[in-house]
Amino acid sequence: DPFFSVDALVHLPHDCYTPSAYFPGCMMSAALNFDPSAAQPGPCVFALYGCKSSSALNYNPEATHADGSCVEPRQGCTLAAEALNYDPTANVLNGCKLARPGCTDRTALNFDPLANVPSECVPRKVGCMVPAALQSGKRASVEGMALNFDQNATVNNVSLCQLRHKGCMLSSALNYDSHANTPGVCYERLDGCLDRHALNFNCSVSKCSEPLTKRVTHHMSSTCRYPPPPPIALIVGLSLGGLVISLAISSCCVWYCKRRSAKVDAANLYVYLSGIRVRAASLSPRRDKYSPSKGKEVYPSISVRKLVHLERELARASRQHAELEQSNRQLQSNETRLQDDLHQMEADLVNAREELALQAAAATATADAAAASAAARTSATPAAATAAASAAAATATEASTAAAAEASATTAAERRAVTESPRLARGT
Repeated sequence: DPFFSVDALVHLPHDCYTPSAYFPGCMMSAALNFDPSAAQPGPCVFALYGCKSSSALNYNPEATHADGSCVEPRQGCTLAAEALNYDPTANVLNGCKLARPGCTDRTALNFDPLANVPSECVPRKVGCMVPAALQSGKRASVEGMALNFDQNATVNNVSLCQLRHKGCMLSSALNYDSHANTPGVCYERLDGCLDRHALNFNCSVSKCSEPLTKRVTHHMSSTCRYPPPPPIALIVGLSLGGLVISLAISSCCVWYCKRRSAKVDAANLYVYLSGIRVRAASLSPRRDKYSPSKGKEVYPSISVRKLVHLERELARASRQHAELEQSNRQLQSNETRLQDDLHQMEADLVNAREELALQAAAATATADAAAASAAARTSATPAAATAAASAAAATATEASTAAAAEASATTAAERRAVTESPRLARGT
């Protein structure tokens, strides 16, 4: 090999030009397989103590010397706290019987067929388990609660329960309940007056002065006593009193109307100042014969509140008048537009009638000409046929011209009527 070294003591295959093994072997003197002639390092085997039994739990396949530490497997239960068949010598978990507390009595209500540790059993006892109270220690007379609740029962049988039903158990009472099993309020028949307008309301036939221990349950109209009607003198007196009061009020109104009130004068003054000249004479000074200072000129007193009220009323009336005028102008505009549309429709109708008349005249002339031609063809001589055709054509032309003239005259008259009608309508 070109890379051969004379001074090398250990052969390394990777240092050669061509890697190759050269006397491999263990070169450690402490190893069991030490090879003094080895030139290349190889695997060494050293002494290792351990278990060399392949069936043991701690078997070591690399051990070279047995040290007696092998642990052979032993099947059994290794759960000390949970199992019933715990084996302290076992080292492989197998076949544990776990503890299951429960009732082992087959007649008990809570029998557990899988239980292996006996515990408390609940005996089977049939009875009514519907409670008799809403809260513990407090009995309540509520409909549907049981009267024969059995606190020792473990199996409920509703048919054995006697449910509470409160009601009147007296057969002679008006509200007797044949299904009641708990005494309730009873109302016996007690005749009396039950009219609230009567003086002896809620009083029995026998007595009314003392407080009743029992309520009246049956009304008898013959036992009611009502207050007497008012005497005639009282009615007459009240009527005369009302008449006197009415006369006094009427006299006061007449007295007030005879005297010109200052409020009326203030209203007239406000109307005059607003531009509406009504009762202008009321503005001049007058002599008030009822004034303490007789003979002096006295002007009417003006109430500011009355003036403000009248001003508001005038403004409101002005607004309403403006709204009415605007509505009137809108209605007139709508009416004018509708009339124009109507006249336009009438003009279109006249034009349609003129076209129809012209078409009818043309159709009539054509028919007459065709009839004349047919008559000429059936005549004996050519000259007579020619004369007849010429006469028929002239007659048809005259008829067509007359119909067209008549239609034109009718159309012109209708157009004049249509043209003049908007003017008359607008003038009106």
